[in-house]
Amino acid sequence: AFALSTPFFFIDFSTAWRNILWEARPEHPAFESLSPIGNFVWYVTQAIPVVISPWQAGLVIVAIILLWYKPQLKRFLLLIFAFVFLTAISQSGLHWDRWLFPIMPILALLAAFTLTTASRWLRNRFGWASKFHYVLIVFITLIISYPHIAQISQISHYQTRPDTRVLAGIWLLEHVNPDSYVVYEEYSIPAGQGNFKGKRYWSVADSGYSLEDAYRGGVDFIVVSSFIYDRYLSDAQRFPEETNFYVELFKQAELAHEFKPSNNERGPTIRIYRLFSS
Repeated sequence: AFALSTPFFFIDFSTAWRNILWEARPEHPAFESLSPIGNFVWYVTQAIPVVISPWQAGLVIVAIILLWYKPQLKRFLLLIFAFVFLTAISQSGLHWDRWLFPIMPILALLAAFTLTTASRWLRNRFGWASKFHYVLIVFITLIISYPHIAQISQISHYQTRPDTRVLAGIWLLEHVNPDSYVVYEEYSIPAGQGNFKGKRYWSVADSGYSLEDAYRGGVDFIVVSSFIYDRYLSDAQRFPEETNFYVELFKQAELAHEFKPSNNERGPTIRIYRLFSS
């Protein structure tokens, strides 16, 4: 089933394996590494309530209690899979809420199990008609889904605004010569945009060369993103070399242009630094 649903895992195995190693790295700027138990507790107490909402998390807890006192094999197997999955991802040095996506359908099913069990009990207890029983389920489902509906609406509206990363890319197209060499990092400008020469790194501070190397190597522009450099600046004790790179860049290089998010523009702060006259 995995091979049929994810064929490119095998077709481009080298890329898949490289991505797996990247996700399994032991540390990340501005993120604290926890023990397996610490990661498990973080997923259960912090990540899951945020990802599926506190209301749904509460329904999942009730479902666990119901299944504990009255086990049902099929539903209990789903619960066991979710537990094993959480235990597995907790072994990593890092913890990410996005790693919960594979079990979100299971959590939704457990929450739905609580709803149907409760509504069935109310119907039998008070003799409600079947139609009212289903109306009640729909009504409660809408209530607990409202936070997600509102969030999706806000995100959709947010996505209609111009992005600082796109605006920075347009600026480079208009102001940078085709023979210029541009070094940029993730969350800065769209990859492959423009006819200039360049190279992208996850972080220019983690690229393996210093600011002096960039000068000597003929780099004309360095483009950085607050989504990256803020992580290092806030975690300078663990990443002193990367922090010093950004500090020196901000002090020594010429700030050619800066794009900041505002009420009309979304995205990170993008800074474009000029190292040579271009």
